[in-house]
Amino acid sequence: CIRLPGISLPYHQDEWKIVSASASAERASGLAHPPLTQLLFRLDRELFGPGAMRILPLIFSLATAWLLFVVLRRRLGERASFISLALFAVTFYNIWASLQIDTDGAILPFFFLLAVYAYDRWRIAPAERRVHWLIGLTLALLAGLLVKLSFALVVGALALDFILTPSGQSFGRRVGLAIVSLTVIGMLFVVILAIINSIYPSFSWRAMQAHASYYAEGGRN
Repeated sequence: CIRLPGISLPYHQDEWKIVSASASAERASGLAHPPLTQLLFRLDRELFGPGAMRILPLIFSLATAWLLFVVLRRRLGERASFISLALFAVTFYNIWASLQIDTDGAILPFFFLLAVYAYDRWRIAPAERRVHWLIGLTLALLAGLLVKLSFALVVGALALDFILTPSGQSFGRRVGLAIVSLTVIGMLFVVILAIINSIYPSFSWRAMQAHASYYAEGGRN
């Protein structure tokens, strides 16, 4: 209820750029991120129109709230999950993030928590189900990377958690498995980008690389 009046708020700063770019495949090429960003906002405009594009991040935020509750209930118990959900619902940053037309506010947190959920289930799953959850974790990580390259932070954080969490495997074996997993995910990501680049001309591999290098070179400190 707190968020619904905000759906009709005027667009600000980069939101205008995204709304304009979502009008066509040609304009969407100006969004120099992995292709899922373009596709999500083009879908947003097709479903809800240019005046109500805040609905898509709101949907992602609701899904994020559910994942937050589920993940924390498994990790910390029901009381902690309800308290966290209540704070998540009323903090100003999340209220604004759930209506903001970008990927950082609601979309990337959704894929982050989706990956954590799959990761937790994979860690405790019986042997016959571990492959299923491992596939789900891989898909969640790849989806996040296909939205924005900075999602690599999530991939690295989960790999580090796997290495540092004691298990029946030795530390060296955990490090080796983490390196192999990161390599496989990186290769899959590159292959998927190459395929998309060949069938979806609005996605520019070079534009994405140039945008990423701008950050790597300290363009935004």
